[in-house]
Amino acid sequence: MKTRILILLLLAIGINSMAEEHLTFLGIPIDGPLDSFSRALEQKDLKRSSAFSNPVFKGNFANRPAYVIAQATTETNIVYEVLVTFRELYTWNEMDSAYLALKTYLIAQYGVPAETNEVGVGPEDVIQVKQYLDDAILIRRCRFETETGTISLGIDNLRIHQHSRGVPYVYIIYSDKSNATLAMQEL
Repeated sequence: MKTRILILLLLAIGINSMAEEHLTFLGIPIDGPLDSFSRALEQKDLKRSSAFSNPVFKGNFANRPAYVIAQATTETNIVYEVLVTFRELYTWNEMDSAYLALKTYLIAQYGVPAETNEVGVGPEDVIQVKQYLDDAILIRRCRFETETGTISLGIDNLRIHQHSRGVPYVYIIYSDKSNATLAMQEL
């Protein structure tokens, strides 16, 4: 009887250690149905915005006002990616300062970036910033790799639709490795 219990216990430990790990966002595994993930975000004091059809949340991330958008697979509705965009950054200096502060924050969490591409000096005129980003005269991007996924940080133009020129913004994308693979398979 004791041998059976010991075998069952060892089997349970082995199965648990084989369970797939996922990248986390605010301590929440990037996994599971979109509705469950959304409820977990709300428990972290992020407020769902009713202005959008997809779940978009407003709140603070890394002590900055931000929007948080979770992406889910098309068929199984499993969360695979979380996009954070930072609000209230109106000049290049504000965006670049936020980028550098967030990069420092991510280095403290994940170590040195696997890839960094930082080119150019930005103008203060936001219209010029848009053009510089479009023309790749101005680049701010870095990517962190973990066993469970990637974290990408950068500054880019947010395009509302394919013909818009975009609005410059700072972003972080948390992408879970196994669920991103699932998302690609479901395309």
